[in-house]
Amino acid sequence: MVSQGPKHVSRVYVRGSAEKIWQALTDPHLTRQYFWKADIVCEEWRPGNAYRYEIGNQEIVEGHLLDVEEPRRLSMSFAGRWDEAVAADKPSRLMWEINPQPGGVCEVRATNDGFDGVTPTYDRLANGMTFLLSALKTLVETGEPMVLEP
Repeated sequence: MVSQGPKHVSRVYVRGSAEKIWQALTDPHLTRQYFWKADIVCEEWRPGNAYRYEIGNQEIVEGHLLDVEEPRRLSMSFAGRWDEAVAADKPSRLMWEINPQPGGVCEVRATNDGFDGVTPTYDRLANGMTFLLSALKTLVETGEPMVLEP
């Protein structure tokens, strides 16, 4: 699935355990607090299983789990469904890596790759992952969602 095409790599350092960060990635009650109010839905965190992000009853992302190494790595196919342009793209890959560092800090890296070029999905994820990681960091470190003024 991974190609030599363009990719986005975003990273942030989070004060918190790998287990706490993993929970934020996989618990729908937490994802809705930083992932644009979306719940992640997955019956069981095992490779091959389907997952989706949804807001209310609207599916915004769907895919399958490719690699699950709790609490260090989560790799998934990523098919955007939030608008017609991204829905026409083939699935890409989103990989979360949680790397513990000294002092109770973890590096969290999100890699989006497997694009067929500069696609609508690639374009729309360009700045979105930086915001998403910032919101994840805020939630894990403070227990409160990040609030941006309009």
